[in-house]
Amino acid sequence: MRRILLAAFAALIVSLPGWAAADTWPSRPITLVYPFPPGGSDAAVRVFAERLGAALGQPVVVDNRGGAGGNIGAESVARAAPDGYTLMIGTNGALAINSLLYPNMHFDPLKDFEPISGFVTSPQVLFINSTVPAKSVAELIALAKAEPGKLTFASVGQGSASQLTMEMFKMATGTDLVHVPYKGAGPAMVDVMAGRISMMAIIASSIVPHMGSDKVRVLAVTADKRFELLPEVPTLKELGIDGVESWSWLAMVAPKGTPEPIVRRINAEMKKILADPAVKKKLNGFGVQTNYSSPEAVTAAMKNDQRIWGRVIQESGTKIE
Repeated sequence: MRRILLAAFAALIVSLPGWAAADTWPSRPITLVYPFPPGGSDAAVRVFAERLGAALGQPVVVDNRGGAGGNIGAESVARAAPDGYTLMIGTNGALAINSLLYPNMHFDPLKDFEPISGFVTSPQVLFINSTVPAKSVAELIALAKAEPGKLTFASVGQGSASQLTMEMFKMATGTDLVHVPYKGAGPAMVDVMAGRISMMAIIASSIVPHMGSDKVRVLAVTADKRFELLPEVPTLKELGIDGVESWSWLAMVAPKGTPEPIVRRINAEMKKILADPAVKKKLNGFGVQTNYSSPEAVTAAMKNDQRIWGRVIQESGTKIE
C-alpha cells in the first residue's frame, strides 16, 4: 500500500507544473498554426484568431506552415511543448486522411494531439465547365458512360479530399473519369473555368465567388442535406446518387499533454465566439459554416473520416506519388 501511495504522490508531483502553468495561462502571445499557405480558409482562421486573442487577453498569431498536404505544420505542432502556447487549426486532411496516404508520417493524429473543438465545415461542391454538354448530374453521368475516359476532373492535389470525393463519385456512378491533380485550388479552378478540364469537386468556399460566372455550372453538393449557404443547389442524394457524402472540416487541436484546464478554457471561448452572430456572418461570407463541438466529437470525426476515406483510398488505388 505504501508503495502505491508513493507512486501516486510522485505522479501528482510530476503533473503539478503543467497545472500550475495553466493557472497563469496565457501570459504571452499564442501561436496558432495553420498548416497551409495563405489563402482559402486562411481568412476564416485569421478572423477567429483575432476574436480568440481578444477573449484570452493575449495576441493569437496565425503562422502559415504549409507543405506535404498539411503534414509539415501538423508535425511541428505535435512536437511542440504542451503548454498552450502552440495550437493548430487543421483540416480533416491533416488530422485524418493523410495518415492513410503517407507511409512515413512522423506523428499520429489520434495519439499526438489534444482535440479542442470543431471550427468550421463545408461540403464539396460538384461543378463543370459550362461548355460540357450536360445540364444535370444525370446528363453528366450519361455523357461519361457514353465516352469512357474522355472527361477529366481536377483536384487540389494528389490524395486531397477534392480528389477522393471524385473517386467516391466514380465508384458510386460507375463512370470512368481521368484525374488531373494540381498544386492548390487556384490553378485547378483556372483550368476548369477555362475549359481545359471538364469538372471538379471543391469546398464551397472556393466556388461561392464564382457562382454567377457563365464559365461554370454548379450541379450538386456532396452533403446529406442542402448546404445552408447554397440552398438552391441540390444534394447528390436528392438526385438519386447514394454513397457520395463528403464534408471538409477544420478543428482546433493542441499538442498531446496540454493541461486539461487550458483545453477547457479554449473550448469554452470557441463556443462563445462561434455562436456570435457577427462571427457567423463573417465566416459564412467565406463559404463555411461554424461547427463548434466537444473534444470528443473531434476525435469521433477523425476516426469516422479514416474509416470512410480508408475504403475509398483502398478501392480507388489512390497513392501519393
